[in-house]
Amino acid sequence: MSDQNISLNQVLNEKETLLSRIQSRSADSKDVQSAIELALGCHRQMLDHGEANKPAAIPFALAGAWLLRAVQELGEPQPDWVGVHEEQCCRYGGLWIHAMQSNSKAMEPAWRQEGVELLERLKEINPEARPWAPSLQNDLRAAIAIEARQDQRPTIAALVNYYNDQDMLRWQWEEGFLDGYDRIYIWDGPYSYVKDLPLFPNSEQKLKHTPLSASILSDSRVVYHYAN
Repeated sequence: MSDQNISLNQVLNEKETLLSRIQSRSADSKDVQSAIELALGCHRQMLDHGEANKPAAIPFALAGAWLLRAVQELGEPQPDWVGVHEEQCCRYGGLWIHAMQSNSKAMEPAWRQEGVELLERLKEINPEARPWAPSLQNDLRAAIAIEARQDQRPTIAALVNYYNDQDMLRWQWEEGFLDGYDRIYIWDGPYSYVKDLPLFPNSEQKLKHTPLSASILSDSRVVYHYAN
């Protein structure tokens, strides 16, 4: 296996099988070696994506961390670099998941809890992380609690009156003010009192004819209605 060319699909296809065998103590030496090689490939891809592409790097950090932990928990002697690589997967993975907090669209649902677990493991294997890792864990736990409360709410919808105000709609969309809604109704047209106020351009700017519409109207939650 070449750790230079490992793909996420390959990781997902092989990781669970290897973890199951190792954790059930049914793995042979070939399985352990395969797990180490797969983890090395994950470590390489994690670093290659790195800070510039955290959403792509995090799955590799997670897989590398869990594989190397499982190998080490067998209790068999391993080279020192196995522990070094595990520590780096836990540290980078935990830091990057925490840094993704403000980017809810790119955050996978399970990552926050996995980030807590990565940082817990990091505290076990690297005492230098113990002063700062708990505060990151607390941030992630708080976000998990907020998410849980949001999941329990009834289905809700947002009604947005667009009428030529692209700057306001872009700001609401890109800053995440509409992220928490299950359905977003965009009414493209003025209320009667808005027509009489000199707030917007006189020329008609249908949302569906603007560059802004591409990212918004492709969202399955959005229901668009034009009314003149």
